[in-house]
Formats: sequence, C-alpha cells, structure tokens
Amino acid sequence: MKWFELPHQLTYYECDPQGNLQLGMLFNLGVLAAEIENQGTGVGLGAANQLGGGWVVVNYAGTFDLTHFHAGDQIVVATRVKAFNKFFSLREFSIRDHTGHEWVHYEATFVFMDLVKRRIMTIPPVLIEQYDLAPVKRIPRVPAPSDLVVDDTWQQHQYDVRYFDIDMNGHVNNSHYFDWMLEALGAEFLQTHQLTGVKIQFDHEVRYGQRVTSQAKVADLVTYHQIKTADQGAARAELTWVTVGK
Repeated sequence: MKWFELPHQLTYYECDPQGNLQLGMLFNLGVLAAEIENQGTGVGLGAANQLGGGWVVVNYAGTFDLTHFHAGDQIVVATRVKAFNKFFSLREFSIRDHTGHEWVHYEATFVFMDLVKRRIMTIPPVLIEQYDLAPVKRIPRVPAPSDLVVDDTWQQHQYDVRYFDIDMNGHVNNSHYFDWMLEALGAEFLQTHQLTGVKIQFDHEVRYGQRVTSQAKVADLVTYHQIKTADQGAARAELTWVTVGK
C-alpha cells in the first residue's frame, strides 16, 4: 500500500525543554496522519463513530532519533496500513526531515472498540475496504516489552486522571501515558539521555477519576515502566536510551 504523507511544521509546544520533539507528540502526529488519510477516503472519525466505535492503539514499537527535529522544522509524517484482519489493523509510520531522510520508524496495532460496551468489536468492512489489501489470518506481531517484575526498588509517582486527559474514545489518551512514564525518571536523567527506541503495550484503559501509579526502573541505558490503577496494570513499556550532554 502506498504511503500517505502529511507535511507538518513543528511548533514549540510539541517539543521538550531541550527543544526536541516530545515522545507523546510524535505518536499524536502519527495518529493525526492516519485520521486525515481515513477522512480522505470517507471513513474518518465521524464514520467510525456512526458505526458505534472508535480506533484504539494497543501497542507501539520503533526506533528513532528525535534530536533532528526542533520547533520550526518542516517534517513529513507518513503512514500506511501494512496488514489487517477482522480484529486488527497494523500500521507503519515514518517521520522524515525536509530532505526526505527518515529519523523515526515505528509500527502500531489498532483495534476497533465498541464505545458503549467498552470492548473490541469486529472491524466494520466499510472501514477496511479502502486499504486495497487482502486480509490475512494473522498480522505480524509488534515487538512487546519484556515481562516486568516490580519491586520496592522501582521509582513511583501517582497521578489523578483529569477531565482533559480523556479523549473522544472516553479514556485517557495514549500520549499521557508517555508523560507519566518519563516524568518518573526525573529531570536529571531526561537531561542527560536521549530516547532511541520504544516498546509499549496498552493492556487496559484508564478512565476519568481514577488514580494511576507510574513505576519505573533504570537499568543502565534501558528503562522499564508500568502504569497501573488500583486494581490492574494499564500499560507497560521498555525504552532504550543513549547518553548525551546537558
């Protein structure tokens, strides 16, 4: 399937204190490109909602160098559907600079969620006929984070879910998970390390009014993360880093 490309000029509020593209914003831009592509074929957000559901990301995995993207830069966010079946859609994403060089590449698995029953439903055929791809029995697996064994040595921070953390699907937007995870590492670590890779799995949705605990462990140039509510794990991640100067 051909790449859909979205030109975009980075703004200051999409960047971190070091001036680099924020992780949560990176994934938001990918979702934006996918939605604009869907709108162009008549199956955007409005069409999905009329069918009683919405697209939900269940995992991400990829590698990148975010030091090459700064406020004011012209970039291209590209996406395409790589594979799908009746329950899952696998999308590929690429973010390139103005010369066409790729600095970010990742994949994401999407499901279609019933917004009333709060469970996965079969993807309506009208939403996938546009892909010009044959369905497959099994889609390729996106690399998952390592299994976690959390103990008392992990750093922990708690956050109350605010009203504006919630998106139109009725749960916490994925970008906030990254903020919670990275905040647990502290400013000193974030100022001296640059993210190069991510594997994240979203296991359960988080709703308005809940309290979450962000747990993190640093193991040299790999960090491990878990977001949990009072009764269950919501997300887990494995992030890789390189050391940089302040």
